[in-house]
Amino acid sequence: MKDSILNPAVDYPLLNMFWIMLMILLWVLWFFLLFRIITLCRRSEAVRGVG
Repeated sequence: MKDSILNPAVDYPLLNMFWIMLMILLWVLWFFLLFRIITLCRRSEAVRGVG
């Protein structure tokens, strides 16, 4: 009984799958944002001389 209170994924396996999919989506969005910022900095006229 104590394990099911501490870990709701034991009772709801779809909840566990939801959290995994959410984490994967957040990782993809993080990398997309990172590459977007890098490409915008490379195209910027003001930052071109730095680096």
